[in-house]
Amino acid sequence: MLTPRNLLLHIDNSEHSLERLKFAQDIAKSCSARITALYAVTPWLMLYPGPLEGMSPACAVLSDEDAEKRKRAKASFQAAAASMSNVDWVEGELNSPYEFGDNALYADLMVLGQRIPSDRDVPDDFIPSVIMGSGKPAIIVPTGVAHMQVPLKSVLIAWNASRESARALCAALPLLTEGSEVHVAIFGEPTDSGPNDSIKLENYLRRHDLTPKFHLSHATKDPGTSLLSLSAELGVDLLVMGCYGHSRVREWVLGGATKTVLEEMSLPVLMAH
Repeated sequence: MLTPRNLLLHIDNSEHSLERLKFAQDIAKSCSARITALYAVTPWLMLYPGPLEGMSPACAVLSDEDAEKRKRAKASFQAAAASMSNVDWVEGELNSPYEFGDNALYADLMVLGQRIPSDRDVPDDFIPSVIMGSGKPAIIVPTGVAHMQVPLKSVLIAWNASRESARALCAALPLLTEGSEVHVAIFGEPTDSGPNDSIKLENYLRRHDLTPKFHLSHATKDPGTSLLSLSAELGVDLLVMGCYGHSRVREWVLGGATKTVLEEMSLPVLMAH
């Protein structure tokens, strides 16, 4: 279990970047961590690709527009972070989303923002790509949320005895204390996991001074919606789950559920692959 010391915060051109900064600061203060704020957006030339021949004037205009957007984002960020001594602004060589995953290799935890369908700053698959590509956990912050109380009062863990769910749980443990209320959701048929999985998980959590409350349910075609509904019903502060998986037996929570949760979430979600 690693206490996060280096948070990698994704910054783009949206106003939600500043919300994520405040959110990341709440986590950083709780564990004496530094925040590396990395600006990464899709360049105009990738949004409007075309033949290079005869495109030099247009390329120059688009490059200038990229630079101006980056300049505005940096100015807004620096104003918001003026009183924060634990934040570093970083720009990549290309300032591209594809560089973000490489930088995540040197972070303990990523702080990402929920993608807005109309937003063209980042690719549709940005979040799962950087989580799966880097192997590092991430907290995805829904739009309109700017703060996180740490230690967490309550959390819901989506569990299916897989590598992905185990890594997500391990990443969440530093954010919990003995007084945290821990709920565990296990969906699916009894054959989907071993009969002793809940017992093993309960023993594991009790060794961390946590007492879980289990919520068992039969298989559902829409586990992502079920997880979000249960989160709202319980009023938890964070949903913890794996991000995609390769086992067909376990795809119920790591496949379709990932997409549903990322699109419909209204609470912070910690994911790992």
